[in-house]
Amino acid sequence: MMGRLFLIYFLGMLCSAAAKSQQIIFSESHREDSRDMNFDIIGKLKGNIVIFKNVRGKYAVNVYDDSMVMKDKVELEFLPTRVFNVDYIPYPDFFYLIYQHQKKGIVYCMAVKMGADGKKLNDPIELDTTQVGALGDNKIYSTVYSEDKKKIMVFKIQKKNEQYHFSTLLYDQQLILRHRSRQFMDYDEEKSKFSEFYLDNAGSFLFTVATKTNS
Repeated sequence: MMGRLFLIYFLGMLCSAAAKSQQIIFSESHREDSRDMNFDIIGKLKGNIVIFKNVRGKYAVNVYDDSMVMKDKVELEFLPTRVFNVDYIPYPDFFYLIYQHQKKGIVYCMAVKMGADGKKLNDPIELDTTQVGALGDNKIYSTVYSEDKKKIMVFKIQKKNEQYHFSTLLYDQQLILRHRSRQFMDYDEEKSKFSEFYLDNAGSFLFTVATKTNS
C-alpha cells in the first residue's frame, strides 16, 4: 500500500542524522486497517508520533513511540460521520484539527485543540458557516498558516456572477479572530489559474494569478 510505504519513508527520516546507517522502523498492522484506509502524519509532538486515521468514516488518532509501538488509539467520536478538507497545524505539544462538515445545506468550518496524546483539549469551536444548498459545492474552506505558526488563516472561495468571492478569517496562535475581509476578483476558468496560497508572519495573504492572453 502507498500509505504504508510513505509511513516507512517518513519514519526513516526521523532517525538521527548522526547515525551511521539508516534504520527503518514500521508499526504492526491492525485488524481494522484496510485498502480504503486514509491516514495523515500530523508530526512528532512531545516525543510521540501522532497519526490521523480515517477508516470508512471512523476517525481516530493513533499515538506511537519512537519504536513505532502504539501507545494509544483515541477514537474521535466528536467528529461527524462525513468530514472533509481536514487540516492540521502542529505545535511542539499540541495541534489544531480544522475540519468541515455539512448539515442541511450548511457547511460548517470547525476547529478543535488536540494534545500530544491525541485527546481533545477543548470542545470543537465554530469558525464559520456558509449556506450552499443541497447540491452546491461544499468544499469551499482552506487553511494556511505562517512560517512561525503565530498566524492562521481560514479562507473560502465562491464563484458568483463570473467572479470569485474571497472571504478570509485571520486568527492568532490561540485561535482568536484578529481580522476579517472580503474581496472580489474577475476570473476566467479557461484562461486563469491560481498559484498556491501562503500566509506570511505579518498575516498577509499571498498568491498569484496567471492569465493566458492568447493561444
